[in-house]
Amino acid sequence: MTSAIGTAATLAARAGGTVFRLVRWTIDPASSRSAAAGGPASGWLVVTLFREPTDIDTGALPAPLAEFGDRIEVRVRPAADGKGTELAARLRDPAGSGGAARRLGGNDAQADLRSALRRAKQLIEVGEVLAVDPAPHGERTPTPGGALLESWTRSAPKAGCAMKAVTWRGVNEIGVEDVPEPRILNDHDIVLEVGLSATCGSDLHLVGGYIPAMRAGDVLGHEFMGTVAEVGRGVTKHRVGDRVVVVSFISCGKCWYCRQGLWSLCDNGNPNPGITEALWGQSIGGCFGYSHALGGWAGSHARYIRVPYADNGAFTIPEGVSDERALFASDAAPTGWTGAHQAEVQPGDVVAVWGAGGVGQMAARKAILMGAERVVVIDRFDNRLQQVRTHIGTETLDYEQTDVPAELREMSGGRGPDVCIEAVGMEAHSPGPQYLYDQVKQQMRLQTDRPTAVREAIWACRKGGTVFTLGVFAGLVDKFPLGAVMNKALTLRGAQQHGHRYIPEILDLMSRDEVRTEHLATHVMPIEDGPKGYRMFKEKEDGCVRAVFRPGG
Repeated sequence: MTSAIGTAATLAARAGGTVFRLVRWTIDPASSRSAAAGGPASGWLVVTLFREPTDIDTGALPAPLAEFGDRIEVRVRPAADGKGTELAARLRDPAGSGGAARRLGGNDAQADLRSALRRAKQLIEVGEVLAVDPAPHGERTPTPGGALLESWTRSAPKAGCAMKAVTWRGVNEIGVEDVPEPRILNDHDIVLEVGLSATCGSDLHLVGGYIPAMRAGDVLGHEFMGTVAEVGRGVTKHRVGDRVVVVSFISCGKCWYCRQGLWSLCDNGNPNPGITEALWGQSIGGCFGYSHALGGWAGSHARYIRVPYADNGAFTIPEGVSDERALFASDAAPTGWTGAHQAEVQPGDVVAVWGAGGVGQMAARKAILMGAERVVVIDRFDNRLQQVRTHIGTETLDYEQTDVPAELREMSGGRGPDVCIEAVGMEAHSPGPQYLYDQVKQQMRLQTDRPTAVREAIWACRKGGTVFTLGVFAGLVDKFPLGAVMNKALTLRGAQQHGHRYIPEILDLMSRDEVRTEHLATHVMPIEDGPKGYRMFKEKEDGCVRAVFRPGG
């Protein structure tokens, strides 16, 4: 225990930290009940904070830890089976004064304390604190709870040359503007020259203002591939000139969740976790170009992009796999793989997939590869359903032309599908008055999401079956059929993609022509056409399935 804390202090000091180097660690005899075990039975150590006189007015320490003589209980220990690090702290009132409790009672103070712990955890697990991208437009105004962590990151280098990027300017407003080129900020970074970068259906939730914490000037894009232009000194798997595809989620590879293969739940990939903690109770990993709720990372619709934890998140593209094919190994394919695999599709299953976009098509392909006897994809756009029949090889249903639950029962011996995968998300469409009801409630912010497709999947699924949500949802929904989930004994699951575990398999299948994705890139255009590309993608103009940008021209 003591050595673990000492390690944290050493690492913090080495990285220029200000939290642990000003703390004197001592075991409080009054709270220690197990001297033979080397510490309290609870696993907590009690420490007293001492500050150097010259540091009193620097504001270097977070508010809950900033008063002389405060006593803090700290626990630092390996998690179960040595996977990850468990780190916690709590303040004790000196002599029962109540002062510490009053300071710690505020939300900002608690957020500061949690940020201090996250920083120490990153130092222990990764060896350095994840740096925050500099804002492309002037100084960043940190979100509540994120200010302290942002102040701890390394000073960003001065902006170098400008590059064109597709940016979010406001609700339903996309622009193309000059932003600074990225630089190496952490040892495990690479800078990638982007070859291709695709729009994604989940981007439309950002464009429409349904995902919180977007700021004018944020660079969009999270599905991309390219060529390594610069490597940090800690990168071992990549060299300048390598052609790689990058997973959309940012994950450290060291925390408990990464070691369990739950990569999108990484503890260390989101440098500003306060928003998602408030929304969902806990934060998840970071994602490129997907709001400050998921880290504020610059997106891929630009000439260059910084990629943290590159040894974990960048994958070399095999010879013979085209850029257009490899591009969708970044997000669409691994998201589809996540749904089918974690829904535990079994040989002989009947699988229904709502949504014939890139993710839905890839979920259907993975279900076939897992041995499903019958796979049915549901949508309303003829060109997308034709892509499914031609390139994926599954059956299709147009939900505007048929009673989907009834048809699915007919196709499954009267039972309903064994597995239902929803790949539509929070802006689902349907015919009938229920859609208008959901749309009005969403526009009035009485619910954040429209769960139309999820409701139908729950209704259609056989008793004892599995429903998996792959489409992005942000918060709350109305009229959720929880009674059907419980009484039909359904398994209901969901996830962001754990692409780190699936991309090597996907690239191998692509190299053997067992997974083809080029057909998804229906419209390829230069970065200067970013607003046009998003308009075509949103409005489905000219049969647009994915607009793909080529930043190099």
